[in-house]
Amino acid sequence: MFRKIIITIACVLYFAVFAHAEGQTDYSTSGGKNYGAGVDLSQKKSMNQSHSDSRSNTYSRTGSDEEQVSASLKAMHNAQRSRELDLTKPAQTLFLDYLLELETTEGMLNNVPQQNLVKYVLKQPLSVPLLPSHIGFDTEIEGTSMIDGTKAEYLSHAAKTNALISKFADEDVVRGYIDTLAVYGAIVGQAYINLNDSVSKLDTALKTNGRKGRITKGVRDIQIESVGAADFDILARAALYKVFQTGITDASIKRTLNRILANNKPCRLYQDITTVVCGEIRLNLNNPGELAIAGVTWAGSAFAGYQGNYKVASSWSYAETLDKLQSVSQSSRIANEYAKRSEDAESLGNGVDAVLSRKTGVDASSKASNSVKPVWKQ
Repeated sequence: MFRKIIITIACVLYFAVFAHAEGQTDYSTSGGKNYGAGVDLSQKKSMNQSHSDSRSNTYSRTGSDEEQVSASLKAMHNAQRSRELDLTKPAQTLFLDYLLELETTEGMLNNVPQQNLVKYVLKQPLSVPLLPSHIGFDTEIEGTSMIDGTKAEYLSHAAKTNALISKFADEDVVRGYIDTLAVYGAIVGQAYINLNDSVSKLDTALKTNGRKGRITKGVRDIQIESVGAADFDILARAALYKVFQTGITDASIKRTLNRILANNKPCRLYQDITTVVCGEIRLNLNNPGELAIAGVTWAGSAFAGYQGNYKVASSWSYAETLDKLQSVSQSSRIANEYAKRSEDAESLGNGVDAVLSRKTGVDASSKASNSVKPVWKQ
């Protein structure tokens, strides 16, 4: 009995020391900032788990643990060496995909600090866009597939003469939709700025020069060499999630957003029944909806005037390598721990720490293997 107690104490001390050693290799750029509750990723994780488990089980059937760890690290190292940036990712496509997920997955934003932004997400402008038929601008005879020619002619004439929409529809509904698109434009515009800042900080943390180019008000390929495609996805998600932590912080975006929200000029049809103008604001009732102010695209083909394409490598990433290491018994405990750290950081909008946690997890997992050393240092 006494011997069992001694063995148990020794094991506890061993794992405590080992965990402390792992912690010494971790990165952090948060500076001790205490964000509010993060985006709830639990449902997202459960949806992705079955795919991850399937991939992990397939991977773990071949070779010894040590061989699997070595193979994962070697594959990543070889891909890194090629420096081939073969994949172009338009950032707004990622942002809109994540926003659509937030619109349609209940509860993900329940506890984030910026509930003043969440209320606009709950209006679901991406999944349920406002169309002319929703406000009475349809010309189809109800219950049939026939067109009411008289109404169609009337609405066409009204559009060409820039008639007030209050004569045909509830103007408050249109204004509410304009406000929602205005906030979406600000959210995505701020996410662009957050993402650019994260890429720059990550380059500094990794002591690389992986970013070439910068966000401009025009499409431009920004080359990212410091991380892989899956890592970049994490940065983009976190850049969007951060908006729901810290809000709209860019002075220019805030100023224009406030101007749109304060607009009270009469709204009129313009040229056709899909276009509405309210002073300097133009709304297109398409799918998706488009909003512009003073000629600047605020929501639609650009957001808050911003567009950006990022070129990344699809052949490697710290994120995918750590996923593989989670399926190997020899490295799974450490890999799972750092994956959890990464997810926590991502949910709080800290993309830099999220990616660096995965990099550190890959490094720590390789050190835990008896004879495998980090191949990128060989």
